[in-house]
Amino acid sequence: MPPIDPELQKKLSDLEIDLRKAQLSIEAQKKELVKAESDSKEKAVEAAQLKTEMAALVQENLKLKSALNDVNKARPMMEVGELARQLRETVLTLNSEAKQKSKEGMLVDQFEVEIKGGLDVTKGIRLVQLQPQELSPQSVSTFRFALQRVPTVRIADDSTQNG
Repeated sequence: MPPIDPELQKKLSDLEIDLRKAQLSIEAQKKELVKAESDSKEKAVEAAQLKTEMAALVQENLKLKSALNDVNKARPMMEVGELARQLRETVLTLNSEAKQKSKEGMLVDQFEVEIKGGLDVTKGIRLVQLQPQELSPQSVSTFRFALQRVPTVRIADDSTQNG
């Protein structure tokens, strides 16, 4: 074999080095690609699981909202003004009946109400009956009233007083 030109030898050697570097780079990039694909598959599986969990949580949230809505609808509610009107009418009715039926009857003289309960402010202010688990001695409404006898009018006979 004829001798190889040193300059060509150098170029050939440089090309072999570049080829090895390129092969090493390709191998490193293949490993990175395999790792990236593996990570991507794991992330896809994780994303699918999270989507499933999210869908379940959305359904549970809807059920809870519906249940809460049902509970709020099921609770007896009354507007504050309506409660005051009913209490006033009740006292007036009691006093009217006491005056008509008996001279020995009792009238409601003073009436004080302390209402404790939940408030619903979705459509104005409404009182909401508390659930049994929400009740405590501090949450009980009170009615205080004082009674007095029905006043009786006595007509004195003039003949007995002058006699």
